[in-house]
Amino acid sequence: MANQRPKLVASEIEAVLRAALQKLPSLRGTQAVRIRPYSGPKSFTWEVDKIKPEVESVQSEFIEMTTVIGQLQQKYDLDLSPPPPA
Repeated sequence: MANQRPKLVASEIEAVLRAALQKLPSLRGTQAVRIRPYSGPKSFTWEVDKIKPEVESVQSEFIEMTTVIGQLQQKYDLDLSPPPPA
């Protein structure tokens, strides 16, 4: 169990991802990020749904962005458990 990734709710992952993207010179203008659950054949539990403003189709920006996303997908899992009762 020592190799389990920390589970974060979507808003926490989105905040970490947005901050990481804003550190990249070409993506400093990132204003919002939205993720969604992923249940495909890969080992991660979430994927990017939207980034605002949209990333241009410049290859260097795309590579930087996918590298950051991939690193965070391997670092954090999406917590899908229901919130505790109020």
